[in-house]
Amino acid sequence: MSFHLSTKERLLLLVDDMELIAKELIDNLAPKHQKTSTAEHTALVDLLVAKDEEFRKTLELADEQAKIEQKMDELRAKVDIQDREIQKLQKSLKEAEHILSTAIFQARQKLASINQANKRPVSSEELIKYAHRISSANAVSAPLTWCI
Repeated sequence: MSFHLSTKERLLLLVDDMELIAKELIDNLAPKHQKTSTAEHTALVDLLVAKDEEFRKTLELADEQAKIEQKMDELRAKVDIQDREIQKLQKSLKEAEHILSTAIFQARQKLASINQANKRPVSSEELIKYAHRISSANAVSAPLTWCI
């Protein structure tokens, strides 16, 4: 038997063989005047029995393959569920990465401005002089309810 054929093809070939053997047996039994030898008749019956046994084994193989296919389908379904979970987690990680990269960028900007301020310190007297200049030029006054 050719094992490179699929199980379905093997089953179909066996059914065809069994059909041909059964037809041959029926043809040999029908015409009484053309009796075939008992040995030939026995050989056909033995061949039919052998094909039947092979057919049964192939059916068992097909049943095993169907069970394996069912398990594979169940595993594929589980894999699909896990894939969806992984995609959700991947999306969450991408969002977290974006948020963190934005926060890191802003923190670096603040550190740069702090470093720049530390490199050029300004005395408090200069700040007060500058504040007086601004207030005198823009006529800023304190609220009326404000007391010293």
